[in-house]
Amino acid sequence: MKMKDTFLCAKNSGDRLFLTWLRDRLTLVYSESPNVDFVWTVRSFEQYFERRASVPRWLDWLLKKFDL
Repeated sequence: MKMKDTFLCAKNSGDRLFLTWLRDRLTLVYSESPNVDFVWTVRSFEQYFERRASVPRWLDWLLKKFDL
């Protein structure tokens, strides 16, 4: 049976905490490999938010203005 496509849309730090919880649950509770595609995708989102949190306020404003 083919699995349906699932899309993640995360926009703030609360979502980062959820993504961390989700990745930990997949790897620790369900014993998924960290190299499985959807676990890798969740980790990529986490890293994006970590980088975005360290961006200076003026640059964050520009990124939001141009929807980057």
